[in-house]
Amino acid sequence: MTALAGRRVLVTGGATGIGAAISAALLEAGARVVVAQRTRAELDDALTASGLGDRVDGVVADLSEAGTAERVVDHAADILGGLDGLVNNAAVTGPPAHRALLDVDDDYLDGMLAVNLGAAIRCSARPRPGT
Repeated sequence: MTALAGRRVLVTGGATGIGAAISAALLEAGARVVVAQRTRAELDDALTASGLGDRVDGVVADLSEAGTAERVVDHAADILGGLDGLVNNAAVTGPPAHRALLDVDDDYLDGMLAVNLGAAIRCSARPRPGT
């Protein structure tokens, strides 16, 4: 038996970069995993590239949009029959996050905070149906 056998986990940003490695490690430990990515193309491409495509369920979710975090948690819980864990991995990083301080405007700041802080709080605070 593996350490996480049968556990149900949502990984935001779970098909790319560090998130894909986290998802793969969870699968290796026996967990069932749902991953969330921002766009359908990003999700499909990442699942193929990471080799996770046939081992996880994926959901499209732009976590910068109001109400999306709650919808994703509910959807993952529906797919898996509840949730035992959450990995708040989704974040705006790398080149899209790089901007000189004097070039930071309200839209940029609001978008960064919505994903990097707001989504983590909203996903974590959402009651998990079926748990």
